[in-house]
Amino acid sequence: MARISKEIEKQFTLILIGVALFAVFTKVQIPIDFVPSVYIEFRTAILAFMSALAGPLPGTIIGIAGHLISDTIFLQKTSWGWVIGEGFFGLFVGFFYKAYRVWEGDFTIIRFVVFNAVQIVANAVSWLLIAPLISIYFFNDTLNEAFVEGCTACIANTVTVTFVSSLLCLIVSLVRKRMIYRESESPTEENF
Repeated sequence: MARISKEIEKQFTLILIGVALFAVFTKVQIPIDFVPSVYIEFRTAILAFMSALAGPLPGTIIGIAGHLISDTIFLQKTSWGWVIGEGFFGLFVGFFYKAYRVWEGDFTIIRFVVFNAVQIVANAVSWLLIAPLISIYFFNDTLNEAFVEGCTACIANTVTVTFVSSLLCLIVSLVRKRMIYRESESPTEENF
């Protein structure tokens, strides 16, 4: 029972940190000149990283809550297609979190490849299907505008997640590996 409550506590903490970082990193952006409403943003990299650590439910919550808070604070309007796309991205990347083994200190080259294959699929579905179709169907965006924005976001997010999230996963994995090693080397009552 204590293990379950510890896991819930860890996930809740990661959700709070993830939503806060997602909102803060909304303002860290690089404009893309040919698509004025899309930016290279680091918040999706934060979402992918947190989803890789915490799993699908926290990833979904971080994506949806983070995007809603960011839109409310910085845009004063909500782009629901993008909110749902962000939530799906967190869900999909988080669904495979046990395969990445970041928290266990075992983020190997193969797990790096798996993580990036998953995030590429998640980006494609989120920004080439979900966000544009919702924007077209519910908000009367033009077909061309919705898919140009979606395609640009897909490419920008894929590149950002590949470099930033993978690096964060590697750093946390190395730190956790060292912590796990030290815990196993420290004397316990059983040794005496």
